[in-house]
Amino acid sequence: MLYRLRDQLPIQTALVVSLQHVLAMFVGVISVPLLVAKELKLPPSDTAYLISMGLFASGLGTLVQVRGFGWFGSRLLAVQGTSFAFLTPLIQAGREGGVALMIGMSIVCAPNELILAQFLVRLGYSLR
Repeated sequence: MLYRLRDQLPIQTALVVSLQHVLAMFVGVISVPLLVAKELKLPPSDTAYLISMGLFASGLGTLVQVRGFGWFGSRLLAVQGTSFAFLTPLIQAGREGGVALMIGMSIVCAPNELILAQFLVRLGYSLR
């Protein structure tokens, strides 16, 4: 391991690694909104909105993960992004109720993931 958690990187190294990280995560974050928009034949304005919301949510989630608040957040650089696991339900919701239903469904289901994550951590310890 070259650097530990609290080490300060040289500025040149930090800039290069930061750019590489942003480019790698950008493609992953915009892929799902682009696929959903294409499948639903959304106009460019709605496509731009989906991409913007994906990037915003990814940035906010990453900040929470990196900064950490109490027991919440790993305090490590872990990018939070979109997931292909939700592609099919998002497309189906988009067909039934449009972008509003897709976003509403995501907001309602997000707390379930937070709750279930606590059980997965405990399950991991019990399997050791």
